[in-house]
Amino acid sequence: MNGGGDLKVCGKRPNRKWTMGIRSPRRKGAIYKSGTLWMECFALVTSGDYERFRDVDGVRYSHIVDPRTGKTASAGVAGVTVVGSDATLAD
Repeated sequence: MNGGGDLKVCGKRPNRKWTMGIRSPRRKGAIYKSGTLWMECFALVTSGDYERFRDVDGVRYSHIVDPRTGKTASAGVAGVTVVGSDATLAD
């Protein structure tokens, strides 16, 4: 099930892993293979500054927060992905 950046995956794949891909935040149409998982049921949540942002005086501010500072993430952070057991918690 895909909820606009939040993905819930459930199901057995005894002979192969789940393979995930994440859209590039800077290269339109590019998909990056993010890894493989043996888990039977998991959530994959991705968010990036390419969806929600505001440009102020040539600086891009997004809704991604740096947990160390509590401020908008910067220094080239374009997106973040979290894998967990629950999509709501991961989001």
